Formats: sequence, C-alpha cells, structure tokens
Amino acid sequence: MTPQQVFGTALRLFALWLAISSLKYLVSLPKALEQYWRGEHMDLAVGTGVMMLLMAVVIWFFPLWISHKLIPRTQFENHVSLQPLEAARVGGALIGLWFFAQSALSLAWYVIMFIIKNSPDSNFRQMPEDERVTLIYTIFELVLSLALILRAGDFAKLVVREKKA
Repeated sequence: MTPQQVFGTALRLFALWLAISSLKYLVSLPKALEQYWRGEHMDLAVGTGVMMLLMAVVIWFFPLWISHKLIPRTQFENHVSLQPLEAARVGGALIGLWFFAQSALSLAWYVIMFIIKNSPDSNFRQMPEDERVTLIYTIFELVLSLALILRAGDFAKLVVREKKA
C-alpha cells in the first residue's frame, strides 16, 4: 500500500465523519435560528450544512485524486506494509469509538435530566421539539457508533475497493 493509498483511506474515514457531523448541524441549527432570529438566516444555515455534505461526497468519491495532489509522488514505489482492509477496519472502529464517546456523554446528560425531573408524565413529551430531535439524533449516533465498532469488517469493505485480478 502506497502512502497515497493510506492517506486516501484516511480521507474516506474523514468524509464519513464530516457527513455524520453535518447531519447534526443540519438538524439542530435551523431550529435554533428560527427560535432566536425568527428564521432570518435560515438559508445561510441550510446552505452551510449542504456544503459540508457536498464536501463529504467529493472526498468520499475522489480520495486518491486528493491524496495525489497533497502527497507528492516519489521516484520509486515506496510501499507501507499495511493492508488497506485492515487500515479501514481499524479506522472504522476508531470512528465508532469517537462517535460512541460523544453520544454516550449526550445520552447520559438526558438520562440525568430525566431522573432530576422525575415527572409522572412522559419526560419526552415535556421536552421542547428541538431537544427531542437532538435526543433522537443522539440515539441514532449511538446505534451507528455501535454498528461501526461491531461491524468494522463490513465497513472496511465499503471503504476500500478491492482490485480484482
């Protein structure tokens, strides 16, 4: 595996992180703008989120083109002894751990708030709409992180395209 291929795999992992992070941005920011500025800057918020998603798509589909532009080619074929599938498997598991840490902290905050409120009515129904959406996204992120950790091999096959001989 060449240094460009290692970097290309890392770029794909970054694209996944960027896409998932932009979803959280797209879900929560427009509601906050609507609440505080009466929706005046809604197009700017949505445009920024869409640009982040477009960047993630470009990075996902053209990782080697980007890595060849950023990492200069050498005169000889220098190979790193790292299999692409193994690098993607480790990277997927690391991204899963990162998302798990973020979402577990957020979920713990909601659990603590539910315990403190100790209401006979549904705590979920008492939450403002934007907090409900954030809680649902946090649960989605937690499930996705567990899938990335537990199914890292399947994720690696998605990230790395094997050349057929």
